[in-house]
Amino acid sequence: MAWKNKEAERAYHRKYYAQRMARARKVLGDTCQHCGWNEYPEVLQFAHKHGYPKEIDISSSVEAAWSLVETELQKCLLLCPTCHAVYDLERKLPTSEVRSLENYEDGMTVVEVQLL
Repeated sequence: MAWKNKEAERAYHRKYYAQRMARARKVLGDTCQHCGWNEYPEVLQFAHKHGYPKEIDISSSVEAAWSLVETELQKCLLLCPTCHAVYDLERKLPTSEVRSLENYEDGMTVVEVQLL
């Protein structure tokens, strides 16, 4: 279907995307699963759990069937930007640079890094 009004089309797609992401965040609790932050749920990020293959990118899966998104969400954590950065950093750092690790029940780890 061709839209006559391109601005109306963009507004429709922005609204659809926002609704789809809100639905996905709600599945995972609509709060950071590590620190509990939820002041602005729109900035929470989907982080794939280490060791689970990423089949689709949740944020880019607007046109994917919801059943595929739900399957992918089972392999994800919902994290605030800070916790997501630390979670990804933990995977990338050689263990010699990690000063202390503290494990949590959900498999996440808080990392303190000693800068060299």
